[in-house]
Amino acid sequence: AEPEVVNAVLSNYRISRQPGANASGQVIVVIQNLLTTSVQANTVFTIGALQYTVTNAFVGVTTAEAAALDPTTQRQIFPRADGTYGFLVDVVSNAVGVQYNIRRNTKFDAVVPSPAAMIYSYAYQDFIGGSNSQSNADLVALFEQSLSPQVFSGRINIQSLITAKFPQ
Repeated sequence: AEPEVVNAVLSNYRISRQPGANASGQVIVVIQNLLTTSVQANTVFTIGALQYTVTNAFVGVTTAEAAALDPTTQRQIFPRADGTYGFLVDVVSNAVGVQYNIRRNTKFDAVVPSPAAMIYSYAYQDFIGGSNSQSNADLVALFEQSLSPQVFSGRINIQSLITAKFPQ
């Protein structure tokens, strides 16, 4: 069935298709020297075919006082154990999907445009929030659960009860 038809029919039962969501997280930009370094807005970090864009321009600054002036765009540069330095920037995936939920310490292949004196970059933490758009099959399963009584008397009924008590 066409997605529009499924959406129209299931809307009568207060079920709507979730469009999917972008993953987001923070990237550590590793630089050679303790120097103020900027990352432009719309800088793209790439891992294979996955792309992430910087949410706004960031500046790595050398002191906590400078970082405190505007914590949304200025990030303090910190020393790393290997003699290099790093600072954090926020990124969001360029498309929706669970494949954009990467693990922490995942190294990025390319950064365009590359910040001055950057050595490499990697994910500071697990990226979260990425989800796929619901398919027709997902919606039919959700429909079955929503029509089932929420009792412990059958597989679909138990799934319905658990979903009602513990929404995702």
